[in-house]
Amino acid sequence: MAYVRGEGTPVSYATAEHDNELTLTDCNGFVVYVAGDDHVTDVGVADDGAWHHVTVTWTSRDGRWNIYKDGRRRDGGRGLAEGRRVAGIFNILLRSLCLSPHNTSHISIIFI
Repeated sequence: MAYVRGEGTPVSYATAEHDNELTLTDCNGFVVYVAGDDHVTDVGVADDGAWHHVTVTWTSRDGRWNIYKDGRRRDGGRGLAEGRRVAGIFNILLRSLCLSPHNTSHISIIFI
C-alpha cells in the first residue's frame, strides 16, 4: 500500500537476487514486480497534485494479483510469479528509487 502523487517509484523492495523483488514503479502506468516476474498495467496516477491511495495484492498459489487505486479495483489477473516466494530479509524504500539492496544513500530506507 502506498499514497502516491506525481511520478517515480512508490515502493521498491530489493534482494541480492532481484533488484525488483517486490516493486511498484512508473506512476504513469504502474509496473508490478514480484519475485522476478512483472506485469505492466495502464493504471497510473495523474500529476494533479492530489495524493492517491494505491494497493497491490498478490497470491503465490495461482499468481493472482490486483491493483487498487483510490479504493477501486483497476486491474488484475493470474499467473504473476505463480508458485514463487518473495525472498526473506530485505530493504524497503518508500517513494524513491532503490537500485540494489546495498543502496543506503536514501534516508527513507526501512529495514525489516
